[in-house]
Amino acid sequence: NVPPMSLRWKLEDTLENYEKQPHLIQFPMQQLEIRALIEGQMLNRKAYAMDMGFNFGENSKILATGGSSANNAILQVMSDVFNSPVYIQRTPEAACVGAAYRAKYVLYVDTARNRGDTEFESYHDYIKKICDLKHFYIQRVCEPHADSEQIYDPMLKRYREMVAFMMKSKD
Repeated sequence: NVPPMSLRWKLEDTLENYEKQPHLIQFPMQQLEIRALIEGQMLNRKAYAMDMGFNFGENSKILATGGSSANNAILQVMSDVFNSPVYIQRTPEAACVGAAYRAKYVLYVDTARNRGDTEFESYHDYIKKICDLKHFYIQRVCEPHADSEQIYDPMLKRYREMVAFMMKSKD
């Protein structure tokens, strides 16, 4: 009995009773389906970041880039899931600019190594020195809701359980 690839869990579903209950085929409203999808994506990103060693605390900040950074509803879910304020960068083609600065720094390090240098400025210090920060207007757009930690910490635990369940069912 292999579960479907797309699992939708009701609040009362547990790993113990999942196979005994009828599966939720779709959410009652399209808006709930969309929100659940976005929450799942953000929980996935948070779990992945935590697995890589990132710690999220009171000084954490999220910088959102790309197309979804123009959608306040997505940004608010991001803020709530990460329990951190979210900022956007009002720089056209911010990702391309960032890639160009990263390439410039790599060239700096490579040139220094060719000269025999063994110590280099940090990326942050190097870019801060060559860059006019007035061009990088960063704006805070979302704060997490007061109850986001109580909602999303248990949801992250449940997300991890669901992933483990799906991986086990795959075997």
